[in-house]
Amino acid sequence: MRVYFAGAIPQLISRAEALELKIRSDLPADYLALAALSRDTLVEIRHRLDTLLTDPRYTDPNVQAERLRSFRRCRKMLTQMESRAIATLDRVKTEDRELNAFVRRIVGEINHPPLPPVVSPLSQMYFSLDTALNILFVPLVENRFLLHLPDVYHELAHQCFVEPISPRLRPVAQALQTSLSAWLEHCYDERQRLKRSRGPRARQTNIELSQRCVPGWVVELHCDLFAVFTVGPAYAWSHLHLSALHSDSPYALPLLEATTHPSDEARMRVILGGLRALQFDGEAMDVERRWEELKSAGGFVAAPEYPAFYPATVLDEIVGTAFAGFQAAGIRSYRDTPTNSVARVLNQAWMRFWSAPADFVDWEQRAVQSLLRSGGMLNDV
Repeated sequence: MRVYFAGAIPQLISRAEALELKIRSDLPADYLALAALSRDTLVEIRHRLDTLLTDPRYTDPNVQAERLRSFRRCRKMLTQMESRAIATLDRVKTEDRELNAFVRRIVGEINHPPLPPVVSPLSQMYFSLDTALNILFVPLVENRFLLHLPDVYHELAHQCFVEPISPRLRPVAQALQTSLSAWLEHCYDERQRLKRSRGPRARQTNIELSQRCVPGWVVELHCDLFAVFTVGPAYAWSHLHLSALHSDSPYALPLLEATTHPSDEARMRVILGGLRALQFDGEAMDVERRWEELKSAGGFVAAPEYPAFYPATVLDEIVGTAFAGFQAAGIRSYRDTPTNSVARVLNQAWMRFWSAPADFVDWEQRAVQSLLRSGGMLNDV
């Protein structure tokens, strides 16, 4: 292995240097924080690699396994930097900057405490936020469409749970912990009840598995409710739209291994609860009706085990808990946004979709130009 490392480590150092040279000095201001983080990270990787190459203790044959693990960690970090941060910085285009301005505008409108993420249209799947790099990944041509953009608000919510928690966001983090504790307490009570009643082992297994999923599920549900709180009914429609586009059952259960996201049905339940808490009862009825139509069209039904994974009382409690945290943190709700806000435009888009679906594509293209280019709003709903 010593001969291998003598050649492989310098080559990896050279790769890190090549990536560092990709960071331009004339980047727009909204990319400078990412550029600084990227440069510091690449310098740290090079330092670690140089230590693996020159530190005398790594000549000991007994530490080669540790050396290999460290080498692989450096390679993994370097790959992440190359494919995410440096790729984002290397392809700064006009449409990228428009997306960044769009997200900065959202952050200001909802009084969101964290710094706006850099937006990169390099997603291979859907919307995702890299909290370590503060990059929001969206599909390549997402700047041309409106119906999925409410999901931006969900991704911004993930910034609220990044350690260390800022003082303004403590109420949000505390609300998350309250929801988590309530759900885990429910799991504990159910396990104890099943033990006393000597219920089927399968039901005990279901509770144990759901308990492993709960931490991730609670985060996602709080992010859903953040989006409902800040962008209103448009987020409910966006969730329905996303569910219609993939083939998984909205009642899908993690029967074999833990999952990070709860079922679409559970998410819709808290989303509808959030709409009603904001007094959008009519809109909630419309969404629920079309949601039931979608499930019926797909022939989806809940398995008998479903209620054990998603206790209705806990899901209902999460709504009030999450909203109280957002309000205490000073997050601006959709009810309080101005008439020319991004959230209003996105709701306008969904109203137009349902009222004139055949003409929606043409309307959408004009609306995109107005929203992303000039920051204005169409008035022809």
